[in-house]
Amino acid sequence: MVELRRHRRLRGGRADRADVHRHHARLASADDARGGSTFTTPTVVHFGAVLLASAILTAPWHTLRPAAIGFALVGAAGTVFALQVLLRTRSLTRYEPDAEDWIWYAILPLCAYLVLLLGALLLFAIPATALFLIAGAALLLIFIGIHNAWDVVTYVGLDRPETPDD
Repeated sequence: MVELRRHRRLRGGRADRADVHRHHARLASADDARGGSTFTTPTVVHFGAVLLASAILTAPWHTLRPAAIGFALVGAAGTVFALQVLLRTRSLTRYEPDAEDWIWYAILPLCAYLVLLLGALLLFAIPATALFLIAGAALLLIFIGIHNAWDVVTYVGLDRPETPDD
């Protein structure tokens, strides 16, 4: 922490990206439990959705039907979840999300799950295109998860309460 403060002084006290995201973990407090479900839980859900989609894709199905149903369920559930996160984000009281928060925590996940659902619906009509849509959605969810996990790690690393040893 001492090095971080010294680094900030050398930068002229400017706020960086990590400073903006310091507020995220505070939202998980007992006063505003919606913050944790807005900024931390979705990251785990996105990684889980990609893992499930990968399992569906690699299972030895005899027809496309079970895979299409699996992708449709993951896409539909993810869409509902992303809409819930969007509503929770709008209702936060202790933190006002900036444009980057809206993009990474609400808009991009919703788009990814909608594309996954679309890929599932197109799997019978145009399988090659549908598989590219499914792969693109999975890749986007991985990037979202990595970005959002990094935000949380950055916050935890930079906003810990100081101890006498610091």
